[in-house]
Amino acid sequence: MTVCYLDADDEITDAVARLRTTSDRHFILVLPAGSRVATSRINFRLLAREGQERKVVVGMVSGESGVRSLAISAGMPAYATVEEAEPALAQRAEGQAEEQAGHAASPDSPPYGDEPPPFASAGPAGASARDTGPEATRIVPRSGASVGVVRGRAETRAAVPMGRGHDTEPRADRWDR
Repeated sequence: MTVCYLDADDEITDAVARLRTTSDRHFILVLPAGSRVATSRINFRLLAREGQERKVVVGMVSGESGVRSLAISAGMPAYATVEEAEPALAQRAEGQAEEQAGHAASPDSPPYGDEPPPFASAGPAGASARDTGPEATRIVPRSGASVGVVRGRAETRAAVPMGRGHDTEPRADRWDR
């Protein structure tokens, strides 16, 4: 398992170059506080993709929870410490090897992996059973742009005007009942 410590001023190209030079199948990238690599979700996506292409399990370690969250949103496992990352990545690699062996054994299984688990609820966390049916949440566009979420009974929700500039200023909200 390779553990790579980056400096705060190292760029994404430095991280990818180090990933490319590893001969191990496990790679842990340790980012210091204020790292330039941690400024963009795209950087983590690039690292995750490079790891997939090289069949290397890549994980990220950072003491900053925001950086870990950004990495996870990009599809890269993230941990607070190296001690936490090492066993987790080893277990993840074993699971991937077993999954690939299972797909090789059954020719009728899809090449892209198992079906994702069904969602317990389509509503927000903590939503109750009364939030289904005609009171479901939906996104309502405003003049061609997303305005957010509208809640309420479907029969009593306001209609959204079509297009902009209904003889008023272009950004005016007009709701007809």
